[in-house]
Amino acid sequence: MVINVVDKIRDRRNAHVSMNKVIAIIGDLIRSRQINDRSLFQENLKNTFQDINKKSKVSILSPFTITLGDEFQAVYKNPDRIFYDYWCIVEAIYPVKVRVALGFHELNTKINRLEAIGMDGPAFHEARDGLLSMKKIGSSNMISLFPKEKETKIFSASLELLNVSTLKWHHSTITILIGLMEDRSIKEISNKNNMTVSGIHRNIKRNNIDRILSFQKEFIKSIKQT
Repeated sequence: MVINVVDKIRDRRNAHVSMNKVIAIIGDLIRSRQINDRSLFQENLKNTFQDINKKSKVSILSPFTITLGDEFQAVYKNPDRIFYDYWCIVEAIYPVKVRVALGFHELNTKINRLEAIGMDGPAFHEARDGLLSMKKIGSSNMISLFPKEKETKIFSASLELLNVSTLKWHHSTITILIGLMEDRSIKEISNKNNMTVSGIHRNIKRNNIDRILSFQKEFIKSIKQT
């Protein structure tokens, strides 16, 4: 009887079909088959996703899940953690590159809260179209939103500018950005990552990290108002 009750509760949680806009994510690792120790890499990626799923559970509807080959998926109910989680993935797999496509729309299937599989709808269609578009032009280490509505095309265009600005970033720059997104002080970032304070300041200025942070905050605000 207890098991039946638990199953019914789980079924009700998973049976919700989202009629509101969500953010579907499809990611694709680039040339990861060339990695010498793929088993170690895959384990690191799984641990990274487990950490993200735990830290961002307030925003995530369906957790990051490795699907086919070198692809992964997730569904967010809001964009609050999108950029932070994206950069955590980029940092964790560096120097391997990744494409991440976002679809901002509805789902027409049940939300799977255990794994990001078995779901479909316009949100995933847009994310898939965005990923295919990035593959055609051979872009890497990019995050893209692929909306079909004309009034939201500005989101896609602005992300293209972000990608151009960050395409050649080194691991240290990504680490600094993540530290600032965690509200760490320059001194804390310095101590944690064995960097000099002066070097961090130069890196921030050279790579316009302050402007990137401002852009990300405004982007999230705009998405939430759409």
